[in-house]
Amino acid sequence: MKHVCIIILCYLTMRSGFAQEQPCEQQHIGRYGHNDGVCLFEDGQFLLYGYATAVFGRYQFQGDEILFYPDKRDLFEVYGIQNPQIEGKQSRYQFMGFEEGETFAQFDQDSIYRVFNADANCFNYPYSTNRTQPVEHITLMNQPEDSAIFKTFHFANTATYNDFVLVYNKMDRAHQDFVGRLEGNVLKLSNYGGEDGYKKQEEDTEWDEILQWKAQYEALIAYQEHSYTDDETQIEYRKVLLQKSEDQPSTSSSLAKSPIFYAVCEGSLELWSPDTENVVNAEAPFPTDKPDGFYWVKEVDRDNYANTHLEDDAVLSLKDIEIAKHEFTPDGRPVVTVNLTAEGKEKLASFTGDHIGQYMAIVVNKTVLSIPRIQEEIPGGSLQISGNFTVEEVQNIATRLNRVK
Repeated sequence: MKHVCIIILCYLTMRSGFAQEQPCEQQHIGRYGHNDGVCLFEDGQFLLYGYATAVFGRYQFQGDEILFYPDKRDLFEVYGIQNPQIEGKQSRYQFMGFEEGETFAQFDQDSIYRVFNADANCFNYPYSTNRTQPVEHITLMNQPEDSAIFKTFHFANTATYNDFVLVYNKMDRAHQDFVGRLEGNVLKLSNYGGEDGYKKQEEDTEWDEILQWKAQYEALIAYQEHSYTDDETQIEYRKVLLQKSEDQPSTSSSLAKSPIFYAVCEGSLELWSPDTENVVNAEAPFPTDKPDGFYWVKEVDRDNYANTHLEDDAVLSLKDIEIAKHEFTPDGRPVVTVNLTAEGKEKLASFTGDHIGQYMAIVVNKTVLSIPRIQEEIPGGSLQISGNFTVEEVQNIATRLNRVK
């Protein structure tokens, strides 16, 4: 009997100690700070808030410290549906958040494409691209700054969707774990608030509103675990399960020469042509009296293209073209791919090597289609003509370039 009493006494002592410890933590529940700060909730969740910042997560006491663990979503997420309005075997891809980092995409075994051009600016949403065939695998990658590693996420289109939303969740400073310490009614954090920290608001008239905000966030997170709704179209997409994620060495050999999207400020022609093999028509075509071919541009007048002067003789004529064919880029734009003869290949390599930094005009049907800037020697003997062309226009361009055979 005495032994039983000792056990009960020990149990009651433990319960008493636990009960005394809980109110100690409960009294710290509340809001610390005013325009920016931290809210500690009763269920072990917190809210870090401030200008353009609202990060939820969980916290726990460890000795004199409070450990904060912000919520972190996967770096990449994919959502999709079977959209009956998309015709044939085409598929559509909307990119969300990819302007925030060095991001890349690969569809099936195609080349790896940078999503935006380097030094992209002047973004104009939305960013959507089409492919002319269905896709079974989507691979999304991020290359951290000063790193030779791709953080790679693989998704399998097992449901045969044809309409996708691809999401990049950039991990910034606010999503890094941090530590706090309570000194009286002041909460000091390792990464926010400075030396003074955040003072607790003893009477917070906005606390009920904050709790409603928290409930809305929890409902949204629960929804995004399986669905995504487009704000514009109100189409509901289903989440595509992540197949695997891994770190892999980055490689330039499998990178496509052009990105999926160009985002540049208006009038920045050179930025629209990062390399000569990606010939972009940044300005409206203008007439010329030259025969079809590729010409050295002796003088460029961007204010008045009528004053632009081309060399009399073509660098490449139709005789130097082995074949010209119309194709589609990964984002569904119609383009003309030009493959040169052996002699044409040598001419192009020699000319571009000797004229780096200068311009070359592409003339078809008495019209200057584009004036790309030569960034480097082109030894491959292949060019791509792209711009705001229709399918019929690129077919006509290819047909005309194939006239001399």
